[in-house]
Amino acid sequence: MLKGLVWNKYNTTIGILVILLLCLQGLTVLLVPVLNTPHETGYKSKAMEENSVILQRSKKKLLEDLLMYKTKIQNAHTMDSSGTYMLLPNLIVPAGDKASASNLTICTQTTANHLHNLQDLTSVWTGPVSVTVFTHGFKAAHDLYTIVYYHSCFTNIARMVTFHIVYPISNPPQNLSSLLHVELRCDNHIKHSAYEENLNYASNIPYPHNVLRNIAITNSVSAYVLVIDIDLIPSLDLYSQFQQFVKRRTRSKSGSQERIVYVLPSFETNSDNVNFTKKSLLSRWSSGSVRPFYATACEKCQLQTDYELWRQVPAVSFLDIAYQVEWDGIWEPFYIALKEGLLPYDGRFKQYGFNRISQVCEMHLAGFQFAVFNNAFVVHQGFKEKSGFHSAKDEENRRNKELYNLLKHELKDRYPESNRHC
Repeated sequence: MLKGLVWNKYNTTIGILVILLLCLQGLTVLLVPVLNTPHETGYKSKAMEENSVILQRSKKKLLEDLLMYKTKIQNAHTMDSSGTYMLLPNLIVPAGDKASASNLTICTQTTANHLHNLQDLTSVWTGPVSVTVFTHGFKAAHDLYTIVYYHSCFTNIARMVTFHIVYPISNPPQNLSSLLHVELRCDNHIKHSAYEENLNYASNIPYPHNVLRNIAITNSVSAYVLVIDIDLIPSLDLYSQFQQFVKRRTRSKSGSQERIVYVLPSFETNSDNVNFTKKSLLSRWSSGSVRPFYATACEKCQLQTDYELWRQVPAVSFLDIAYQVEWDGIWEPFYIALKEGLLPYDGRFKQYGFNRISQVCEMHLAGFQFAVFNNAFVVHQGFKEKSGFHSAKDEENRRNKELYNLLKHELKDRYPESNRHC
């Protein structure tokens, strides 16, 4: 009898616990925002943020937003100059007005499966981001869901990132109505494709890097732009340091209209931490966990940066020009430039190879100078190895090299007075 009594009490206790757990689950907020915070030790996240505007979003409001985005996509009517792609700039804009008060925007491009990189980017970068997402066909519904997920569930992304969409006219978005029957939950995102490698190149639809870059740049609202790949992270405090740099240049009347771009040396790391100051970067470089970008995959692609010279630049607390270099060979630096006067990227280059070099080559012929910053840089998480590229890379590179050779002849006619060459 005593045994039965104990067992009944045990069952009753378990039952109460189950009921309590179910009640707690029912009270769980549908949208749990994640706050991105810059830390030198790496990316941190918080499950809740009391002041988040995202907490105020109701299920009804999300449904209204999805319907609005769906309608915008279906009513798109702006094509690129080649008539190949449909463009939807500013599909989703930041919740605040931070972008309009900025003088520097990061411009980037991607497919939706790489949007997770925005979490790390916005944990370090405190300025606006303009990102163009490439989609098509039946992927578009899941891709739009993914965009809305990151905009709705991550506070810094909601406040700082503007999303644009581009899709091929020959393969427009399909089945977008399915979005209206999906429950958006920040704690239950469909992640099956989030970390697939080289998906940009794996599709039978060519990936148009340069068309996407041009849309991100054109629709940025700041005076300066930094065009980088979405998996690169800028050095800590670059945004605020660049603001001060511009103020000093303005006071010294250095001429904001001069043809100069500011190069950020690029690195790669096998460390989970990509949030560096120059001091910590140099320390990791000495230990071997950081090295110049493409050190083994394509050393010549970044050689002109002169990493050893940059390494020896005296340490100062402010951002400034360390030295200038001449463009040469196949150098493809990442740089900050005035948006006004920046030459567009050639939309004919698709898939892998020569898509950035072609633009930098024309900048060189047009008379731009390349000034390397002393303390600023970008870092890619993971070492790039030749064996890590997709299988069609060499064939794509060969085709784009032929196009690049054609472009160089065109540039001679475009800049007949230039004594420079590519």
